[in-house]
Amino acid sequence: MSQLENGVHAQLEQLGVRVVPQKRMPFDAWPWQRPRSQRPKCDLYLPQGDIYVEVKGFMTIQAMAK
Repeated sequence: MSQLENGVHAQLEQLGVRVVPQKRMPFDAWPWQRPRSQRPKCDLYLPQGDIYVEVKGFMTIQAMAK
């Protein structure tokens, strides 16, 4: 994780929010999927609200393909 992601993670935990870093996204298929590719990961996942967080930028097809 980047320093920015670690900082956001630490702040959320200080506030008592449960955080799961680098959780796989719940996609069955995506446009750039190849036979051995794994599901993309979000930066942080907040299970209490079922929220997937991308800390810097937007979760676009291009960003997830990187």
